[in-house]
Amino acid sequence: TVAGPRTGRARARALDVTATARTGLAVGDTFTLEPVAGIQVVNVDLELVSPTVQGTDVSTSGGFIVGGRSAIRPLEFLELYGQYTFGYLFGGSGRVVAMEVKRGEVGARVMSAEALGLFAGYRWATYDQRRESRESDANLKFRGPVFGVELHF
Repeated sequence: TVAGPRTGRARARALDVTATARTGLAVGDTFTLEPVAGIQVVNVDLELVSPTVQGTDVSTSGGFIVGGRSAIRPLEFLELYGQYTFGYLFGGSGRVVAMEVKRGEVGARVMSAEALGLFAGYRWATYDQRRESRESDANLKFRGPVFGVELHF
């Protein structure tokens, strides 16, 4: 038994790699509405430190995602978009049996070349890990700015 409140520290980091394909409805060169499907690999690194408990865990899971995306292109090189995806990933390394990933994003993309785009936006993501029967599940929520490079094929 531990008397009184205890403070601790938790740290979680997720590396998320996704490859998607999309196609759909386009109204001229201005508006698009597209279904999204693809594959996703996620590596999650967890650390918990308190006066009574200390633990770390690293796991990698992979699987499939589906979702939708809508965009408006006010200028030829600029796209404003919103996207939501749901992924069901299977265990792999570590003690994770399965993981559900829900991800929403809004942002802007600048197409600097035909096959290359730069994007920046805001992302909400949840990673719900189900683990082996005797272990605690991990339910992580991330939100914040996101930026990167897109390659188009």
